[in-house]
Amino acid sequence: MDVAGAAGWFFSIVAGAVLFTWLFNGSRGSLLACALFHGLTDVVFLCDYGNDNMMQHIGMLVTLWGLAVLLIWGWRNLAPGERETTTTSGIEKG
Repeated sequence: MDVAGAAGWFFSIVAGAVLFTWLFNGSRGSLLACALFHGLTDVVFLCDYGNDNMMQHIGMLVTLWGLAVLLIWGWRNLAPGERETTTTSGIEKG
């Protein structure tokens, strides 16, 4: 992987983290929603589309989606409504 590929990979990982946070907050703390999203993205990335560049295109779309979420909701909220926080007693709205 060259420098440009490593930079793209890094930004897609950060965008994926933003999307997971957005999904967790938007689904009121549903781990099932996050697990399904992760599983589906794994399937999409590992499918053989017959196009060698398809994985890069999908990674670019994930990165753009993460940037759109940041632009729409901002980095402090990442979802409409109240933020989900975890405590030692479980999940509570905070």
